[in-house]
Amino acid sequence: NDTPQSFADIEASPNKQAWLEATQDEYNSLLNNGTWVLTDLPPGRKALACKWLWRNKFDAVGRFTKYKARLVIKGFLQRYGLDYLEIFAPVLRYNTLRLVLFLVACNSWKIRQMDVKTAFLNGSLDDDTEIYMAQPPNYVVPGTEGQVCKLQKVIYGLKQAPRCWYLTLHQFLVDIGFERCVKKVCLYIKRVGESMVLLTVYVDDITITGNNNDDIEKACDELKQRFEMTDLGQLKSILGIQVDVKGDVVTMSQQGYVEVLLDKFNMVDCNPVSTPEVIGQVLKPSKLNPSQVKALNLPYRELVGSLQ
Repeated sequence: NDTPQSFADIEASPNKQAWLEATQDEYNSLLNNGTWVLTDLPPGRKALACKWLWRNKFDAVGRFTKYKARLVIKGFLQRYGLDYLEIFAPVLRYNTLRLVLFLVACNSWKIRQMDVKTAFLNGSLDDDTEIYMAQPPNYVVPGTEGQVCKLQKVIYGLKQAPRCWYLTLHQFLVDIGFERCVKKVCLYIKRVGESMVLLTVYVDDITITGNNNDDIEKACDELKQRFEMTDLGQLKSILGIQVDVKGDVVTMSQQGYVEVLLDKFNMVDCNPVSTPEVIGQVLKPSKLNPSQVKALNLPYRELVGSLQ
């Protein structure tokens, strides 16, 4: 596992240059977005710590895609009423995704996928919220060692980050003519005459489909003008599900996710069975007491939870 936990790990990594470039890209995005301004820490206030996180990114079938770095503030240090108030943000539900894919199949529509780069950084803090953060490790500006970052925009790790981003995106979609579905709040619909465009939102993953390709393209262009986007083309994976769209046939699969689970729980070489229960086996009460069972450290609940 080449994923570094510190800059020392990066220095020792054979992929040192790639990790450093990913970190610099993230830092540049933060600066270009005007995420903070350097200032002296006001009396009586505390600056929240932050840290860098790194990880390899993979697609739905487990193929490596890129090196990723992210600066995260330690939001668990935030104090309610001072650093944040409301934090709730809705997310796309599986049944909403299935509904949209059902319409895609029934009407042989195309469905596009777009990804918002550093999505949370587009959210704005409330005017009456002041949050101070220590300068990022390894990126302290020379001559400002005693200063801190006063946040102007949302950053990953803040408790209110998902909500601020969702509200920003919601307002933009409303401004360009979309209406939010009353029952499925992560589904947006835009109607112009006989044309209909459907848009779903899962944090920074956006899918767009409908019965008019020109209006779909227009919606994509409007999103690109407002946010820094990656156009992923035809939908291939979302919510950990592989999606294959061919005309009026839409196939959904979690093969890649299942393979990751098999590897995680040391079952790559297991044989497939039609039922997880051993036929004919008689179950008997265990003679182990609760402490002995706990000592076995069997990841049963973790595995069952992963299959839900």
